[in-house]
Amino acid sequence: MKTWTLSDAQTQLITIVESCSQEPQILAMQGHPIAAVVDFTLFEELIAFQQNQHRPTIAELIQELREIQQAESAEIEIPERQDRPNPLMEMPDEFFV
Repeated sequence: MKTWTLSDAQTQLITIVESCSQEPQILAMQGHPIAAVVDFTLFEELIAFQQNQHRPTIAELIQELREIQQAESAEIEIPERQDRPNPLMEMPDEFFV
């Protein structure tokens, strides 16, 4: 991969665009890579990969369950809470001031 400074990239944009079909072209500022110019097909593959890697959040999963429940008029049974010892409840009140 070839690395270009931003000033070189401004004057050599056509060369960079033509070269990106062979390999990604790296743009750097003060010696640090900041961007890459890649072939559009490679870009599309990256976007498709990212979309396939999406993992839903808990909020999204709960919303999906709510939608299923409403669509099917299903009741969700919530089990009774099982009490277990809670050390915070046993502490004297002066700790919570």
